[in-house]
Amino acid sequence: MITLCLPCHAKVTRTFYVQDDWPEFLRVLWREQHPNGHEQGALNFGVALPPAKNVPLFDDLLETKGQGRRKLVSA
Repeated sequence: MITLCLPCHAKVTRTFYVQDDWPEFLRVLWREQHPNGHEQGALNFGVALPPAKNVPLFDDLLETKGQGRRKLVSA
């Protein structure tokens, strides 16, 4: 038998999904209480280095003008 503090007991018994910031012990208890429940994972939207470069997709629609600037040519 395990005794939990009131906030941790509420997390384990009343929440519908597990969050990443919970300690592993609470996650194990939550999974026992909610065997068909879902876990909410945190997504990292940070840009990995180096970032992607912009590349024109259709070279036949681009025309070089001036000092290396490109302008879209209407068809």
